[in-house]
Parts: sequence; structure tokens; C-alpha cells
Amino acid sequence: MLNRGDDGFIGGFTVDDGILVLAGEMTHTGANLVNGGQLVAAGKLEGELTVDAGASLSIGSTPAGNARATLRLDAPANTINGNLVVDLSADSETPGESVNDLLEILDDVTFGPASTITPRFSTGFPGPGAVYEVVWVEGSRSGLPAVDPAFQALTRYQFVARPGSIVSADVELAITGGNPEFLFWAGDGVDNIWEVGGVQNWRIGATPSAFLLPDDVAFDDTGDNSQPILITGEILPSAIEVDADVNDYVWAGDGVILGNTGLDKYGFAELTLLNRNEFSGAVRIFEGGITVGGGGTTGTLGGGGDIQVFGGGLLTYQRADSVNIGRRVVGGGGLVHAGTDTLRIGQAGNNVDITIDSGTFEALDGAWATSYFSTANRQIVINEATMITATHTLGGLGGAFNRPDVTINTGGTWQLNAEQYMNAGDIILNGGTILITANNLRLQGGTMEVNETTEGSTISRTGSGTV
Repeated sequence: MLNRGDDGFIGGFTVDDGILVLAGEMTHTGANLVNGGQLVAAGKLEGELTVDAGASLSIGSTPAGNARATLRLDAPANTINGNLVVDLSADSETPGESVNDLLEILDDVTFGPASTITPRFSTGFPGPGAVYEVVWVEGSRSGLPAVDPAFQALTRYQFVARPGSIVSADVELAITGGNPEFLFWAGDGVDNIWEVGGVQNWRIGATPSAFLLPDDVAFDDTGDNSQPILITGEILPSAIEVDADVNDYVWAGDGVILGNTGLDKYGFAELTLLNRNEFSGAVRIFEGGITVGGGGTTGTLGGGGDIQVFGGGLLTYQRADSVNIGRRVVGGGGLVHAGTDTLRIGQAGNNVDITIDSGTFEALDGAWATSYFSTANRQIVINEATMITATHTLGGLGGAFNRPDVTINTGGTWQLNAEQYMNAGDIILNGGTILITANNLRLQGGTMEVNETTEGSTISRTGSGTV
């Protein structure tokens, strides 16, 4: 990345190939030419800019996009005959302001006959009727770019670039029609690629189809699951539903699922996620299970807000590295830690049973007057693993009364790094260990159940804590 003040730009720059990234205020006044490759820029550029056919100008501060920005061109004349790439959000009402990319031209501009606009929608698609202001022109505009036909072929929506509705010199990008299709996964049993356009691994009824932006998709017992489904490129569906009782599915590949879609899981079959999922909609597990990871370091869940795991559902993490879930898990179902490193939930108000089969589980919230669980008597089972708790995570005073039942089996350890208030009747020792490293375990009545095991059960301390 090259920032303002670089003396090499006193006389302007030329991009013949590759990618040049500029950020900040480029105050040189020499002419700038992009006759090949890509210029990625945000901030202000004072020198005249020419983008030739076959070259591209991308608004933003990174080549990958997804960092929406504004670029201001402050020169008497600018010419764009190549491709203008703009990253847009689902909010079409706000031009610029880091919500949508915006090209602001403070003087005149000419769009040549080969000029095109390619929109990117990393956070989700709006519907027909949405209008984006993508170019502001304070001077005059000659010519009008077309929507990139390669992009138009990848979407169900019809896009058109047109003069501004308020200021005619501006350029708007409008969605004038079209609707997503509802697709069922078919697969080919060979590569099982999920990409935008390309192979027809989907069906609309009985008719083969490619996935186009932003189709709704479903996986049921009729699709091929003999090979993992390879996510390729950036996938932005409107909705995802997995409803299979027999067919277990695995999502893999180096692509990513983006946008405002959610993920609904029905049926008793399993879904394993080895790919990147960075969508923002709700994750809801009604039946069956979703497993994040396969024993390695890949696989993310995605979604926003609470993870909802209902009574018939199970969410399992099986990664070999540390994972911080970063939000609540609710719904009354189950959460399993089967990874070899650490799984953390640092939010209060969870409502699932937790099974810790391996590695370390860190329950790091709850406080004097708040509860880690939203209801009492949720089940925590510690097998050959460790659970670490912080101050009053599972039991405190002043309103933190939603205490769970904790069962510690052979090879399992509950490590108290701070004070807990519990009822002794809520703890079952089946050959496990309670390790008090700081402060106290305060038992407020009841009788702790200690069952006979070959190894025996242990309550110990390493610091000044007491029971």
C-alpha cells in the first residue's frame, strides 16, 4: 500500500499490470494512467486519472474489497473507459459514508464506450427497486457506463446504470426487476462444486440450474452427498435450508458464504462445516446437528445474534485450535465441545446443555447479579476434559440463581479460577476432579453426590481457596 506523501508520485503514476493500492490524500498533480491491471483507491486523488479499456478502478482500501469507502477525484478532466468496481451493502439509501462505495468527481468526467460498472454485494442483496448513487459529479459528465455483462449473467436481478434522478450528471445503479429462484442441491457426485454460475449442480423442480445471485437454496435427501460440497468463490444466497433425515452433508472448499442469509437446519442428518461462513443472518438448529470443524483448523459457523439450538438440535465444535463463540447459545438444545484446544463462551444468558468431551471449555461470564444460564438446572457434563469458570459464572448472589447441574466424570476437571456459589446437590462427582485455584467454592445446602469409581474423585486446591 502506498500512502500520501510518496515522492515517487510527483509526476503521476502508471499501472500497466498487477494491482496498485492507494489510500489517503494523493496531492501530486501529474497525470495518472491505468492502462492495465487494477487501481484500488480511497481518499483523494488530485492528479488527472485515465482508466483505459481492459483496466479497472476499484473503490476501497484493499484489493479484496469489503471495506467500503469514498474516492474523490479532484482534477479538471478524468476519463474512465475501463471497469469501475464498487462494493455495495444491502442499504441502498446511504451513498458513501463507509456504507457503500462512492466515486466523487469534483470536476468533469468522460465515460468511454467500453466503460462498465461491476457491483459487489458482500453483506447481502437488496430487492428490486433499490437504487444506489455510485458516482457523484460536480462538473459535467460525458457518456454513461454499462453494467458489466459478466456480472449481469451471474444474478437473477436486472441491473441498469442510468443518469442520476436528482442530479443528472451523477450515475445511479438500479435494480429494475427479477427474483431469486428456490434451488435444491443435486450435485454431480464428482466435484460437487457450489459456485456462482458455472456448473448446473442445482435443480428448479426437475430442471438443472446453476446457482445465481441471490437464489434461495435447500439441501434434502435427494442431493448427492458422496463428496464434500466445495464452496468456490463468494456465495451470497438469500436463504439456506438443510432438511435431510438420511443424507449427511459436508461443506468444504476455499470459498466463503457471505451476505445476510441465515441457516436453518431441519431433519436428523448432520451438517459439517469445513468452509468459511461469514453471513450475518440467524443460525437455527431445529433437528439434527451442525458440526463446526473436522479435527483441523478450518470451519466457521457464521451468523449474527444468538445461536438458536432447539430441543431436537445439537451444535458441536471439533476444531484443533482455540475458538471464541462470541455470542449466546440458546433454545434448549445441546452444545458439545469435541475439539482439542479451547472453546469459549463469554456471554451470560445461555440456555443449552453443555457436554465437554475433550480440550478445555471456558465459561467466562455471569457476575454478581447475572447468570451464565437463562434458566436453572441446565446440564453440564465434563468427560475427559476441563471446564474453567470465572467469578460467579455458574453461581453468584444478587440474582445469579440459574445454577446448572454439573457432572464430572472420570478424567474430567472443573477448575475454579474464582468464587462460585452452588448448591451441593447440583454437583455429581463420578471420578472427576474439582480444582480450586483461587477464592472459594461456597456450597449453600444440599448434598453432593460422589459415586464409586475405580479412579476415585478429588476436591483439591492450588491456592488459598476453600470449600
